[in-house]
Amino acid sequence: MNTKKYLTVISFITLCFTAGAQVKQFDQLEMLFAQQHYKRVYRKANNLLDKPEFDYSMMPKYYKSISLLQLAQNRYWLKRHPNALDEAKELFLEVKHSPVGENLLNAHMYEVTWLKNDLKTWASDLKRMGFDDEFSAAERVIGIIFDGMPDIEIPGEISTDVFTDNTGTSENVSGNRNEIIAAAKEHLGVPYVWA
Repeated sequence: MNTKKYLTVISFITLCFTAGAQVKQFDQLEMLFAQQHYKRVYRKANNLLDKPEFDYSMMPKYYKSISLLQLAQNRYWLKRHPNALDEAKELFLEVKHSPVGENLLNAHMYEVTWLKNDLKTWASDLKRMGFDDEFSAAERVIGIIFDGMPDIEIPGEISTDVFTDNTGTSENVSGNRNEIIAAAKEHLGVPYVWA
């Protein structure tokens, strides 16, 4: 009788620990994305989407969508995968509008804000280089994906927006430009020191 109680308690404790444990595959996706291995994130997220045991989570869709958004910034990759932006948009919106999407995006808000700033910079570069069709597609996707999402400030990041002046030319507008110039002027003439 004591053995049965003992096994029941051990089983219960084991179940509690395994139920609260993190999923190794999701941690790996997060780590690879932070290390900018976007192709690997894309492949691994695709593999997880094919496994029914991960259907309970939106993490594979989230990481597939944001890795597609990063990969689409490479013009050669985008030529080989012309539907990448639309696929990323659909996946991201599916995550965003899911019952757990708000919690997932709130937990990854810095990552999402960084991605948004990165995509805006990419779009402004497209506009500056005269790739108007690509700029329009990127601007449309960025507007749809990040609609209604709050902006947070990331320390050390400079926000850039594209605007058109009266002559029709585009410029990059950098926040805190005067502060950056003042900080740079303080270091003029300071010799470089090898570590």
